[in-house]
Amino acid sequence: MTALRWITFAFAIAAVTFHPLEGKFWSDWRHFGKPPENLQSSIGQVFEKYASSVARVVCFCKVADGDVLETRVSSGFFIGKTDMLITACGVVDDAQQIIIECGALSSEADVVTKDPVSGLCVLQPQEKFDLQNGIDFTVERRNALPSPTTLLLAIMCLTDSYPSPRLGMVTGKNISFGNTYFPTHYLRSDIATCGGMPGAPVFDLNGSCIGMVSASIPQIGECFLIPFNAISRVVSDILAHGRVRYVHIGIRAQLNRDERECCSIEVASIIPDSPASHSPIQVGDRLLAFNGTELHSIGDLCDAIFYSRPDGPIPIILARENEILSFTICPMER
Repeated sequence: MTALRWITFAFAIAAVTFHPLEGKFWSDWRHFGKPPENLQSSIGQVFEKYASSVARVVCFCKVADGDVLETRVSSGFFIGKTDMLITACGVVDDAQQIIIECGALSSEADVVTKDPVSGLCVLQPQEKFDLQNGIDFTVERRNALPSPTTLLLAIMCLTDSYPSPRLGMVTGKNISFGNTYFPTHYLRSDIATCGGMPGAPVFDLNGSCIGMVSASIPQIGECFLIPFNAISRVVSDILAHGRVRYVHIGIRAQLNRDERECCSIEVASIIPDSPASHSPIQVGDRLLAFNGTELHSIGDLCDAIFYSRPDGPIPIILARENEILSFTICPMER
């Protein structure tokens, strides 16, 4: 199948999707804008608008043996017009020097903060860049994640400081991969993986930022994306407080299935001297809701905890035998 046929076929799938719950066909673009009339034109418009906000991040990192510096390269993108840039944490670990290259300009950069939970790193260039269109993460939003078959455009710096486009689509979402759990649901995409991808912003063809490339999965030829919702949650905390504030409750939960194959989130253990240890929560309780989010899976609980903040009491609803308990718990900052 030629590349042109593949793109046409992919777009046709993305435009119309069967919804099993509604029992009818519906437009997948209902939540993400109308389908672009001209695919080539839409790709060009999104790339032209945001390419200037994408930069190449070059890190010179000290290796364990000797004084030799290892060079790591990734992409990154500017937050609005703040001159601060987001990239992936793993690239800047142990960096002795960080260089940001954007078109013909370059500057050394300092680390503002690294957030190992989300895997995001914010850098501050020492020189000012003349930005036209940074990506605005200052307004938090909790939109539904785009569904599989949504077409995507990644903008990344692969071989030099000038950005390149790369097409793909959403293939699913994951709360874990192997034995590793993510802090919240990450998107999965078939955007071809290669060096320079981590830190690259990803857009739908209507120009909305969908997320950032977090890591590649060479085993299956795909990559994980940190969704826009998660990035905006992290960025808003960094801009307001200089750090990312997460809640600590002090429970370990597990998915439990009864004899009817009904799933529930069960409290497996409680950490001593934690907020949970001073609350009505007991081992064996079934968690029904956390901070307004109904819980049907471990992923729901991860999402609810990730997007909560230690600003005040958090409402919890749980079931114990035939009793429903509702109360609040004052979290600690993790």
